[in-house]
Amino acid sequence: MFQINDIVIHPTAGVCKVKDIRHERFEKQAQNYYLLVPVGEKIETRIFVPVSSDRIKLRRPLQKAQIDTLLLNAGAAPALWYKDDKEREEKFDAILKSGNHAAILNVIGALLSESHRRTAENKKLRTADARLLTRAQEMIDREFSHVLGLDRTATVNYIVQTIQKGSA
Repeated sequence: MFQINDIVIHPTAGVCKVKDIRHERFEKQAQNYYLLVPVGEKIETRIFVPVSSDRIKLRRPLQKAQIDTLLLNAGAAPALWYKDDKEREEKFDAILKSGNHAAILNVIGALLSESHRRTAENKKLRTADARLLTRAQEMIDREFSHVLGLDRTATVNYIVQTIQKGSA
């Protein structure tokens, strides 16, 4: 169980702070809820998550050592790619929802490779692929930026440099 002021990772909202734990009644069911506020957002959004939710999985942020290990090993797995556009969208979306950092980094790598390939042919990345890439990068960047204490630009540089060290 999380406590007030804990930092947690929400599957879609990203890095959040537990502002309160309170008993609320939503949809005719009274139970305890975490009141979460996304960290770093200009407009304060309030998210209520049932303390006993099986559907919404909150977790603690990674630690710096875990991030470094993930990045150093990022190039080790073969890149995922599905030729069928619909299958690729479904599989990559499922990976993003899984929260598996190594798999998400693999998705980012695969989509960046495809983007570079298409750019060389004077083409743009498919819209669905571009959306997936943006979502994946935001998921990784938000959490890593928070843990590393860096702004997003510095985080991207850190990610690239650390992955390159692992590939050397």
